[in-house]
Amino acid sequence: MKALENLIEWGAKPCEQVYPAVMLSFSEERDYQLLQEKLSNIHPLLSKCIDEEYVILYPHVAKLLEMRKLKPRISFRPNGIPEYMV
Repeated sequence: MKALENLIEWGAKPCEQVYPAVMLSFSEERDYQLLQEKLSNIHPLLSKCIDEEYVILYPHVAKLLEMRKLKPRISFRPNGIPEYMV
């Protein structure tokens, strides 16, 4: 958050030169809403251009998640990635 704030203070254009990203596979809806509010406080445009990322369960990724006992709330198999994400 501070990095985004600093970049914008130094003149980077929100949603053109700098934008936030979030891994939604491990995020609750309420936490995402809080993130959007915090981003809006930095600059109103930032909450409009969030790069929403999800776990793709490639074999090595699935293995790492299992080893670390991590379970994403939302994930996709490589052959089941929605068209809008491609």
